[in-house]
Order: sequence, then structure tokens, then C-alpha cells
Amino acid sequence: MIKKIFGGFFISNAAQAGLQFLMIPLIVRALGVEEYGKWGLFEPAIYLFALIAQMGGNWGILKLVNVDKIDVTAALRLCLELAIGPILLAITLACVWGALQFKFTYAILLMPWVIVAEAALGLGLAAARAKLLALPYMLGIISKFGILALFALINITGDSVLVSSAVQWLAVYAVAVTIAAILANYQILKQNKTLPLDLADKKKFKRSAMKYGVPMLISAVFATVLNNADRFIVSSVLDKQTLGHYVIALKLAGVLNFLITPVALWWPTARFQHIEDPDRGQAFFAKMSIKFTAAYSLAGALLCLAAPWILPLLAPGVYIEASLLLPLILGVVIRAIEPSLNIGLLQENKTHLLIYTTALGAFIQITLGLLLAKYFMAQGVAWAFVIASLCSLGLIHYISQRIYKLVFPYLKLFFCLLLPFVFYCIVSLSKFQLFI
Repeated sequence: MIKKIFGGFFISNAAQAGLQFLMIPLIVRALGVEEYGKWGLFEPAIYLFALIAQMGGNWGILKLVNVDKIDVTAALRLCLELAIGPILLAITLACVWGALQFKFTYAILLMPWVIVAEAALGLGLAAARAKLLALPYMLGIISKFGILALFALINITGDSVLVSSAVQWLAVYAVAVTIAAILANYQILKQNKTLPLDLADKKKFKRSAMKYGVPMLISAVFATVLNNADRFIVSSVLDKQTLGHYVIALKLAGVLNFLITPVALWWPTARFQHIEDPDRGQAFFAKMSIKFTAAYSLAGALLCLAAPWILPLLAPGVYIEASLLLPLILGVVIRAIEPSLNIGLLQENKTHLLIYTTALGAFIQITLGLLLAKYFMAQGVAWAFVIASLCSLGLIHYISQRIYKLVFPYLKLFFCLLLPFVFYCIVSLSKFQLFI
């Protein structure tokens, strides 16, 4: 099992993070800062509408396969059928959003295609994870981002740029995600080892999938708002050039995903395993909370220090102020620490409580972001993200402790979070004084 997780699954996620990072300078060069900022609005919107289209089936598959013991092919077929109605709702919402946000007929025509393909890919990847099928997972991830990266390179190597706008890049994205969805789903469905299910069984298992998946879906929708509302606030309040710079700063903060993604892949399995420890996981969870906090905070501080050297590679000619980058990186760190302090809310029949915690974070993010943007521009929106992330983390941990009480070394956690960034501020201040 460990070999499967850290084999194909680890390679796939590492390749995804690496290709996404390498594509940034290629896309920025082809589209320009303003159009890249527009693409930064498409990305979370696609993810959000694809979530709605799946109707929680991506989590429902995990339950059907691992709890209800349904064959993975049958589970995938059931959830694909379940998604037909939600897909129609999702593409309608996506078209309305595209018309209001961009007023481009081209984008309105592309969004339904992208949402259907992204939803199908999401269900296929969920089925692969549910049964630890590394090959379809690798095919889905690497084909999608490999095609995008290859085209991004080809796009700027000729005499003229082939794709120069966010909407045109959306068309390329549609092709890539469609190929990835076909490859991933075909590898699972070709086995054709479906259990014979009559109409009553189908209804029962669909209800089972929805009962488990819909609360997770609602929570994920609010979490998506929490993670991405800042760029839409910047878009609505500030100019397009500022939006482009803000999205580039977000991508730079996303370098931390090289560390976060592999750990996030391993953590859910480890959490379930150590709940069964004689001490209910007390020693493990306390130790891992320290390791999570120390590792992510140190990585965040080092990224802040390395930013002046990374940014010219990421977006040549673009300058990002440290006062904007610091809160964005700090917010990402806080969000990454959250799973290690949330044990109780992921217990059976408790996942619905995540809806309230993520909803609160999203509300704070939007309200505070709009308020601070008027006085502190993009930096105010970034700090609103930090504050909202802290509030979400605090509430999640509080409710988690009410459900599954553990003792955490809070003082050590505080210093592990704070000290690396204090060190960064001291080094930055010293450099500034030397420069003067």
C-alpha cells in the first residue's frame, strides 16, 4: 500500500506541482500580466463548477468502494450517472458566470465543455484513489498537465504566439482536460467488472454516496471561496494590472505545494491508522502537529527570502512587493497546518460540521477583504486571507477538540509558526539597512 501511494501517486502529484510551476513563466510571457490575471479567475471558477457537477461523487466513490465494498468500476459508473443532473446545473452557472465576468461568447461556449471534462476527470481520479490504482491516476494527471506544459512551450517558441489571451488558453485547457478524462476513466471502466446492480440497489448506493459526499461538497465549496475569494476581490476593486501581479504572487506562494501536496496525500491514511493506536493517536498527533507547523513555517520563510531570485524566473520583469508576498505565504502556511489540528471533524457523521467552519472563513475573507482593499489595496486583501485562515483554523480545531479530545503543545506550535517569519523579517530589515 505504501509503495503504491509513494510510487505512482507521489510521482503524479510531484509532476503536477512541477509542471504547474514551470508553466507559469511560459504562460505569463505569452499572455502578459493582465491576461494572466484573467486566467487566474478562470482556474478557481472551473474547479468550483466542477465540484458542483460531481455532486460529492468524488468523495462518495471513496465510501462506496471502501465501506460499502462495491467494485470500483460499478462505483464510478454510479457516480457518473449521479452527476448528469448536477452537470446541467453547473454548466448553466458557469455560462452565467462567464457572461457576467468576461462578456465573451467564446468563453460561454467553452465553459460547458471544460466543466463536463473536469468533472469526469475528477470522478475518475477519485475512483483511482479509492482503489489505489496508480496507472489511471498517473495517466489523468500527467496527460493533463503534460499537454498543457508542452503547448505552453510550443506557444512561445515560434515566430509568433499562437495563444495570447486567457479565453484562448481556456480552449487549450479544454482539450487537455478532455484527453486526461478519457484516459483516466477508460483505464478503470475497461475492466468491466461491475457488480450486477438492480434498480433498488442503484438507488440505495446513490443515496449512500450522496449522504457522505454532499456535506463534503458544501464544505469544499466554502473552502474554495476561502482560498480564492481574494483574487476576485482584487479584480472587482482594483485594476487589471494589479490583479495580474496578485495572481503571480499567489503562484509564487504556491511553490509551497511541492512540500504540501505529498504530505497531504499521505496524511488521511496516517490519520485513520493512528486513531487506532492504544493512546488514540495522542503521541502521534501531538508530534505531527509540531512537524507540520515547523516544516511549513520554515519553508514559507525560506520562500520569502528566496523570492527575489525566484520571481525573475517565474515572471521576468514583474516586481512583487514583500509586503504583499509575506501575508500570502503566511496564509498558505496556516491553511497547510490545519489538517494536523483537525482530527474530530473527519470522524464518521461529523464531516457536516466542516460546512460551518469553512463558511465562517469564507464570510470573513470576503467581508474583511472588501473592507481592507479600500484602505490597503492588494496588501489588505492578502492580510484578510491570513485573518480568515486563522479564524477558520481556530474554529475547526475548537470543534475538533470537542469531538475528539487530544492534548497539543500549543506554546511550541506558536513559536514554531512565528520564529521562522521573525527570522525572515530580521534578515530583510538588515538587508534594507545595509542598502541604505
